[in-house]
Amino acid sequence: MRVQLLAVSIMLLSAAGAYAEPPAAASLAGDWTFRLDPEGKGIDGQWQNAAFEETVSLPGSLDENGKGTPNAEASRAYLSRLFEYVGPAWYQREVEVPSEWAGKPLEVHLERCHWETRLWVDDRLAGVQDSLCAPHVYALGSLTPGKHRLTLRVDNSIKYDVGSRAHSITEHTQTNWNGVIGRMELRALDPVGIASVQAYPNAQKREATVRVVLNNALDTSAACHVKVSALNASQNVDATISANGQKVIETVLQLGPDAPLWDEFDPSLIDLDVAVSGKGIDASRRVRFGLRDIATNGTQFTLNGRPYFVRGTLECCIFPLTGYPAMDVQHWRRMMETAKQYGLNHFRFHSWCPPEAAFIAADETGITFQVETPVWGDLGKNPDVDQYIHDEADRIFEAYGNHPSFVMLAVGNEPSGPNKDAFLTDIVTKWKAQDPSRLYTTCSGWPELPVSNYHVVHERNRHPYRLHGGPLGPNTTVDYRDVLEGCPQPAIAHELGQWCVYPDYREIPNYTGTLRARNLEGFRDSLARAGMLDQATDFARASGKLQRIMYKADIETMLRTPGAGGFQLLALQDFPGQGSALEGFIDAFWNSKGVVMPDEFRRFCSETVPLLRLEKFVWTNAETLKASAEIAHFGSLPLAHARPSWSIRTADGNEIASGQWPERDIPLGNGIALGELSWPLNLINTPTKLTISVFLAGTVYANSWDVWVYPSPSGRKLTFTAYVPGTSYTHSWDVNTLPAKEEHSHVLIADEWSPRVALKLRAGGKVLLLPKQIAPMRRVKSAFEPIFWNTQWFPGQSRQLGILCDPRHPAFASFPNDGYTDWQWWDLLNKSQVMRLDDLPSDYRPLVQVIDDWNKNRKLGAIFEGRVGAGRILVCSLDIWNGLDQRPAA
Repeated sequence: MRVQLLAVSIMLLSAAGAYAEPPAAASLAGDWTFRLDPEGKGIDGQWQNAAFEETVSLPGSLDENGKGTPNAEASRAYLSRLFEYVGPAWYQREVEVPSEWAGKPLEVHLERCHWETRLWVDDRLAGVQDSLCAPHVYALGSLTPGKHRLTLRVDNSIKYDVGSRAHSITEHTQTNWNGVIGRMELRALDPVGIASVQAYPNAQKREATVRVVLNNALDTSAACHVKVSALNASQNVDATISANGQKVIETVLQLGPDAPLWDEFDPSLIDLDVAVSGKGIDASRRVRFGLRDIATNGTQFTLNGRPYFVRGTLECCIFPLTGYPAMDVQHWRRMMETAKQYGLNHFRFHSWCPPEAAFIAADETGITFQVETPVWGDLGKNPDVDQYIHDEADRIFEAYGNHPSFVMLAVGNEPSGPNKDAFLTDIVTKWKAQDPSRLYTTCSGWPELPVSNYHVVHERNRHPYRLHGGPLGPNTTVDYRDVLEGCPQPAIAHELGQWCVYPDYREIPNYTGTLRARNLEGFRDSLARAGMLDQATDFARASGKLQRIMYKADIETMLRTPGAGGFQLLALQDFPGQGSALEGFIDAFWNSKGVVMPDEFRRFCSETVPLLRLEKFVWTNAETLKASAEIAHFGSLPLAHARPSWSIRTADGNEIASGQWPERDIPLGNGIALGELSWPLNLINTPTKLTISVFLAGTVYANSWDVWVYPSPSGRKLTFTAYVPGTSYTHSWDVNTLPAKEEHSHVLIADEWSPRVALKLRAGGKVLLLPKQIAPMRRVKSAFEPIFWNTQWFPGQSRQLGILCDPRHPAFASFPNDGYTDWQWWDLLNKSQVMRLDDLPSDYRPLVQVIDDWNKNRKLGAIFEGRVGAGRILVCSLDIWNGLDQRPAA
């Protein structure tokens, strides 16, 4: 096929990016002829001289073009591709070089290839490239005007052992696709022109060091004048470039005291223009950068001199419609804006580097990036891999270095290898000298080495970033001081959270692209076979409510910790691979699941968060509720004349207490005390849920915590009521003088099945069975905390996904709850046991149903009731008998 190339004016990717304007260019997008080469015979067979019969459309992947082997298998571990192919694929088209490009150096620009490419112009090999991070750019020299044939060989075979789980290549997220997915252009360059422009900002001095690389493709030396300008500042440099050579010039632009700074609150960008002139020379380039300083101050980050608390999420290359990363700014802008709605200010790119469009969107929205080279595996072991990481980092600096959002760089994720420490020390030392405008760490997860500017770790001093309980059960008093003890640099909590929720199967029809959610389909069908498909939405919602309080606890503990550097969640978005890790508040498409909305999440995750240190969530009316309030404030400025306040409301919204602490100015930072709260609970005479709120009056900054108050066990009567149609039996006894389990009035209380229990039921009696032991085939260990990541990858977990019940049922008349797991269930569910009820009728529902792992979908119950002959039985596997004087919720 032939495509007439026209010299076009300068093309812009976006109106607001930190990219460099390309020279005159023509698109190579469109139809290419195509041939698969599964046996790798094309190079020896000189396929660059052959004609191909099939046709595909580029940019795109083989999957999108329906090429490869059809895949009908259903993986339970990750999304399923409709077509699969690993190996070389050849693409070909004809182009026509216009006469006005005669004598000009030409290049082919291919954005985001996967993985190795080779390019031929006619029968001449132009080169081989293999970057997973930066564009593949081929210098062609000058071509005669007229027709030329371009032949591109793309091989997605694993070239270097970067780790099969690295998100740069893994099937678990973006898939190991084959093709080219970004801009594809043939470009005409200036014979004496600009090869590179890099701006290194210094916000404190309001200046930028500009490094310009000039190219001379002429056979004679070239004298030129270079003008570098931004805002109202400019610098002029005269230079001579040797024949067929290169010249590097550096200059410092003083941008003036009014030059705008870039941060999360005001992401101002600055246009930098470079013009080169001389005899027969006329070249120019515009790049966009931001004036910002990322630094450290002890164990905390600073951005432009202000404390900067990292509130991040992971981006693991999850794009379920294409199986490869989005290449348009609009898609990335939606992701960044959604993250900001949830109070986040940071993305970590787990073992991969995003394309240009992501950096542009982040620049516009004020999101910072931690970028990683495309590796998750052995380091310091294979020289080829080690060199590849060095090369990829250099390419990342060159391609994306002007973006102010690019503030951090790491080698990759959770490395292995006996020589990893030496390798990491060497490369981080190199980076720090190469570009001091960013911060660097070894890898995310480990190791913590002195060379790093900061650390991303899941634990320190054998203390993990996961503290929910204490001597009195769950509380909000703990923090991570012990974790940070002895750490001289900032530490970011690595992959915080990972708390799962039950799948929402209503998401399945959204998979209309190259991937299918056959994993979700399998889980859904399993639930249907268990007779519980009608509960799927309720399971998703109830487990999401438990997930919310777990993430709230994690995030608030970070915010309470003096000197904490921040956190990187795993994650705001579901992770559909690695066993199907459904741990997000939004789905794989960045759509809300409708359970935890952004405004609710921002109450405990934003630049300014009121906090409350409570020693427990469950109280009695013989106690005085005591707490201390503080605030974490990482806004743009200190808050003047803030009015910290508090209130206590009942479940129906009735305010029963309120107060205000003294007006004060709130500086930047965390651990800032607001005041003490003390309120006697003796007026609460019935089991009650209360909500304590702490807020800054007249602002949007507010946070709240639910507590439960029960009448004191001391001297109170416990009432048991047996319900039968048309009648009621009531019997009361003192908890402190409760005899051994026996028959009370018309109800038999037993801790095991016995002839006496059977006789009672045959006689039409009522039995409360509190089993001391449960048969192994029916017993399931349980816990309050939900499943971590998933049980395919971590199968030893004795956890489920919380409970589901009807809070209006009479069994809960004295146990206020909302139908899902909250902190008042901790004592009952933690280290507990529940029962398998699979052989009961399919439509049978226990009073307290435990939501099972979606890989098993067992019908589990903690409390259930039923008829046995003429009698009625109520069974509870939770401990509601022992130590009740110390266990108000029980």
